[in-house]
Amino acid sequence: MLNGVGQWEAALVDYDGAIALDPGYAVAFCNRGSVLVRLGRWEDALQSFDRAIEINPGDFLAYSNRAAALRALCRVEDALVDYDRRSR
Repeated sequence: MLNGVGQWEAALVDYDGAIALDPGYAVAFCNRGSVLVRLGRWEDALQSFDRAIEINPGDFLAYSNRAAALRALCRVEDALVDYDRRSR
């Protein structure tokens, strides 16, 4: 909920707590990555998206979010691979 109202640091704490309770919770990793993007922490966001995809390889939102982060880091070729994955 905090993610939706712009309280990014508090949302990050909540997602970290959810992950501590369930390290296999892919959605929490994906959402955590989205918060990290909002905070400009691109590399940390990539790690969260990578973990979400590792847990759930069919998580197309995680691929899409990771592609956007890669694009922001000027890693266009890598981003295109993820955009292609999410469209399958």
